[in-house]
Amino acid sequence: MQLPREHTDEASLTHHGLEVVRLLRVGEFAMLAEQYGYAMAYGRPPVEALRDDLTKTIASAGGSALSNALPDVNVGYFAPNDVNLHAVVECYAAVVGSENAVLIELIITEARGEKHICIEDVSYFSG
Repeated sequence: MQLPREHTDEASLTHHGLEVVRLLRVGEFAMLAEQYGYAMAYGRPPVEALRDDLTKTIASAGGSALSNALPDVNVGYFAPNDVNLHAVVECYAAVVGSENAVLIELIITEARGEKHICIEDVSYFSG
């Protein structure tokens, strides 16, 4: 998804992270895939890849679903670099029935003056 220049501040990126977690909770995989894409789909249809990866990650975390608790969201910015990485949004979503979490990472890239945001990965986090 292309981001307007004014939507790359910490508050705006945090909002994107919270929205992605909300949509994952309610199973809006098609909307997520259409709006954000999924970098780790590896040739799989993004909708199926997101659903499958989230299901496997929740099971790996020892839980049954994403919790309704507010996720912890961290925004970090990269120093100028040759691979066009601008920022990362890390969303730590609690899992029902476990003390572990699911880490949802969003990546913001910049090329030719445009910034884009994408779901990078959905993974297990033990912290």
